[in-house]
Amino acid sequence: MPELYLRLAPTFFRRLAQRVHNSGTRLIVGVPRLQNGRLYDSALGPLFRTLGLPEPACDAGAGNTRMPVAGHKAGLAICYEIAFSRQIAATAKHAAFLINLSDDAWFGDSIGPDQNLQIARTCAMETGRAVLRDTDDGISAAIDAHGAITARIPQFQTSTLSVRAVPRTGLTPYARWTDRPLLALLALVFVGLLWSRRRRCSAARSSLSIGKRFEAASEPRQKTSPNASETETSVDKADYNEAA
Repeated sequence: MPELYLRLAPTFFRRLAQRVHNSGTRLIVGVPRLQNGRLYDSALGPLFRTLGLPEPACDAGAGNTRMPVAGHKAGLAICYEIAFSRQIAATAKHAAFLINLSDDAWFGDSIGPDQNLQIARTCAMETGRAVLRDTDDGISAAIDAHGAITARIPQFQTSTLSVRAVPRTGLTPYARWTDRPLLALLALVFVGLLWSRRRRCSAARSSLSIGKRFEAASEPRQKTSPNASETETSVDKADYNEAA
């Protein structure tokens, strides 16, 4: 909800809660809050710092990312938080399904909403949890625990989506270990490449040393034999006498 909690009249939430109670449904509302001069809403601050972009005027809140919905715990992800896989995996450990609320209107007619939907599908497969994605002007969809879209509302259309989400328990390998196995594998590959390169360099140096010793051993050695010199001298004298 694009308004500060302090600026909303207390009667607004009472009327809203009464309507929800009368309809027998659950309503999830996100409202930014102001505390100590800072605005708390999303977890996008670290992403902006990583990309070297100007930080938004919001900080990540420290509130609970799980809330009771229809007798089950639902994990919440606001906007682009669905892209933080390790954060969502930690939330999914104690949640039966996931809910992603997002404002995709500022993407306009671009690939942004489709990209966010694909990220949500990946998140469902990583955690083994159904994802209910609700957007104001983007693509609202229900995604099962295998990443398949079971129902959706196209972009720029006003409609209501009624689906049944299957709560699940247990942990997928990614939810249990996240990126650690992949990082360990990459580290092993890196160490293996270094060891292989060092071994090749050592073998090349050994081969070069053996080659130099072989060349030195195979060079011809010219030595003068005293007997051969005397024989040649006597033959030369005999030829001289015959000629005379």
